[in-house]
Amino acid sequence: MALAANTHGRVCTLSSRPPTPFSRSTTTMPGHNVQSSRARFAVRATAERWLSGLDLPAYLDGTLPGDYGFGPLGLGEQPEALKWYVQAELVHCRFAMAGVAGILGTNLISVSGIGNLPVWFEAGAAKFDFANTTTLFFVQLLLMG
Repeated sequence: MALAANTHGRVCTLSSRPPTPFSRSTTTMPGHNVQSSRARFAVRATAERWLSGLDLPAYLDGTLPGDYGFGPLGLGEQPEALKWYVQAELVHCRFAMAGVAGILGTNLISVSGIGNLPVWFEAGAAKFDFANTTTLFFVQLLLMG
């Protein structure tokens, strides 16, 4: 096995063994254009686009994860704005993961019999005894920024 990096810094594994019927095809890996002297094949692909046949915007050059050239509103044309959008998306993803952890945690507590918590989609209608609505609002405001 040999590791090779392409022009985008992505790393792929090249094998000098011929592919078997049970191995995954490595000739169609997106975003890779590498060759190795030890390998019997080269991995080549063109940049993926959200809609083939359209020109990619200049500010979406494929360096960001999930960048398929979709930017119809041009929100990332300015580099400062694009950096802010990247960070905002990271924060959004982290809160989404925390939400999933909260859903799974409360369901686990309810199913195991430790506590009597409502299911997650009915939790907003439930009356909680440990804090009033104003306190919960300010705690959420403090935690979410």
